[in-house]
Amino acid sequence: MYIFDTSALILLFKHYYRNRFPSLWEKFDDYIANKEIISVKEVYNEIQNCSDKDNLLKWAEMHKNDVFLPASEDEMKFISEMFKVPHFRQLISQKAITAGSYQADPFIIASGHINSACVVITDGFDANTGEIKEHAPKVAYICKKFNVECCNLEQFMEKENWIF
Repeated sequence: MYIFDTSALILLFKHYYRNRFPSLWEKFDDYIANKEIISVKEVYNEIQNCSDKDNLLKWAEMHKNDVFLPASEDEMKFISEMFKVPHFRQLISQKAITAGSYQADPFIIASGHINSACVVITDGFDANTGEIKEHAPKVAYICKKFNVECCNLEQFMEKENWIF
């Protein structure tokens, strides 16, 4: 199972057009139908506030209740444990707190942990090596510290042997 972050969905919808990559989208839609790809309610909320989102927003609205799941009690407990580490509190910026904007990152990590799923993200990886950047309060590093598998979009496609 994979938990998709907002950034991975934005990248997918922005660069892999349905009419140009039909076989990719057939596989993606199959994974969605089989609950092999899910996300969290906070990602849906973030998508609502993204710019340049027409196709993604339409798709998200169609899948609001079957892909974007609310946090479970266990996930909320895990987030509480995660934020006991002061360094990890930087995952949510003071600006975001002040603005009251949605922050999906802790929920993505918690969902990956509780569901033993791989978190699909775009940040926190070294651009040259694809390795997780150490000591950065980013999703990839925090996943590593809590033994939550994570990968970027290309690594996801590689893991699933998606070739188009």
